[in-house]
Amino acid sequence: MSSADKALADKAKANGTLFQSRADATQAFQQKYASNYTSRFSTEPSARPDYIPRTTVYDNRNYNVIYDPIQRGYGYYIGSRWYWYDAFMDTVMLDSLMHRHYYCTYPAGSGYGYATAPGYNYSYGRPAVYYGSGTSWVGTLLLIVAIVVVLVIIGKLVSRF
Repeated sequence: MSSADKALADKAKANGTLFQSRADATQAFQQKYASNYTSRFSTEPSARPDYIPRTTVYDNRNYNVIYDPIQRGYGYYIGSRWYWYDAFMDTVMLDSLMHRHYYCTYPAGSGYGYATAPGYNYSYGRPAVYYGSGTSWVGTLLLIVAIVVVLVIIGKLVSRF
């Protein structure tokens, strides 16, 4: 663990947001912040809350998230049925919000005694604590090999004509 990661882990530990499992972290986050990230408002906010996206995905389909004055909140329609937008059910948004509040888990050997997948620090949805996603060198190498193979095949097909 780098010194920067350790400093951020210490901050999470001091804040009480360092957890043994994702389930524990998610449950604690929802209990603490449920009222902060609601989609129900008696009147439309003057500015759209940053935790309510313009679109969401349900059952592999995109839906526009709108404020409906009759429903008094943000959500989306599927046909004529209204669905409330729920930041805690939106995996991408939940990961982002948990990251914003330093909720994370750590692997065994990190000095915190919590066991998760070996070799990873989790800051919801992001390997490498708090710094966004990284790319493994194996994945990069496989991508380069795939590109080279495609270029060779295209070169052979073009040379035939």
